[in-house]
Amino acid sequence: MRRVARRFVRKPWQRSLTPLHSWEGTTRGGSVSLTREMRTMPTLVALALAGTLIPAAWPILARDAETDGSRLQHAFALPDWADEDLSWLRDASPYDASRAQCARVRHREPPAHDWPLQSEIAALAGCDSFALYHGIGVAQDYTRARHCALVEREEMGHDHAANGITHFPVLDGSGVLAMIYANGAGVPRDLDVAIHMACEMNGAAAEMDSRVTALAEMRQSLWQGSDFDPCAFMTSGTGSSICLAGARRLDGQAIQQRLAAISAQWPAAQRQALADVRQAFASYAEAANQLNGFDAGAGWPGVWQQAGQSALEDAFLQRLLAVAQRQALPVVPDHEDERPWARSATMTEAAWQAMLADIRPEDRQHFNDSRTATIAARRAFEPRLVAFLRLARPDLTAHQVRVLFRDL
Repeated sequence: MRRVARRFVRKPWQRSLTPLHSWEGTTRGGSVSLTREMRTMPTLVALALAGTLIPAAWPILARDAETDGSRLQHAFALPDWADEDLSWLRDASPYDASRAQCARVRHREPPAHDWPLQSEIAALAGCDSFALYHGIGVAQDYTRARHCALVEREEMGHDHAANGITHFPVLDGSGVLAMIYANGAGVPRDLDVAIHMACEMNGAAAEMDSRVTALAEMRQSLWQGSDFDPCAFMTSGTGSSICLAGARRLDGQAIQQRLAAISAQWPAAQRQALADVRQAFASYAEAANQLNGFDAGAGWPGVWQQAGQSALEDAFLQRLLAVAQRQALPVVPDHEDERPWARSATMTEAAWQAMLADIRPEDRQHFNDSRTATIAARRAFEPRLVAFLRLARPDLTAHQVRVLFRDL
């Protein structure tokens, strides 16, 4: 399984600004309990900035006159690798060195002047530090990425303190801050701060240990690079799934840029038809790979599903553009992680029944239901494929189009 993670998890994602599930505070007129719909950062920020809530009632907005009273202050601690309970391991001593590193830098917070101003917090509600760091759908902005990640980190810390929820901030919050301070992205490089952020990322013991150890070695060697990536150390299904989602976001950005260049001279109807067929195929690819990883260990099904879906979408887009531009069809490489049932919609009934014979009887209904959903998604996708190529390649009949794509 680890080989799979290394192959597909090369670039970063996770985005989760978890709502605050419960909050009670003090107003100037008495106590207030927010409804579930109101328990989100945007609502709390708006109320605080409007003066409805006393600022001190919400520690995220607390001021500290002795440091910099105009900036966000660190108020909520996240779980730290130095304190992780490893009593379940037969021998935890291999992790002593990295845990000691975390203990040494436990209080190495980002400098006060790196935190956002109180007046900037409202504009950061709902922000996406990963997108800001990489410039996905927005202009790349290391300063806003840092400010956003600091707000995300505080919200996760509050969520942990108030509700006992443990986050996996690999590609938001602490994870993005680790990249920023390790790579010197918009700030002076500070590997002590980067290590402290890495100690908060959460995850499997092996990946936490290797990530912290790598940063400590970078500090020792006076590393001057700019490509530290939290996802280079993944060993768990949960972490790999987060990182694979991030890789897909980065790949999607590159694909959008390529498509924009190719379709710049196309009529508006043809560009819309392309968007429609890509969306329909994405739904089909998701349905087709829903059972990927059903036989994998805990945490891994999501990795297999995303890997299969991504490979299928990539193969489809390459072929679609080749056909539209009258180029030779690219060879579809064998996808070593694909399961046979990923192509259930294009299987003959005999082939399906033969495959089903190898499935445990108690699982067969689940597989049949999945195939039914996949066939329905395929039937929704094919008319959009024909509609797009009718505009791009009017010389092809609907039957020819279906034949060209029947193996995907």
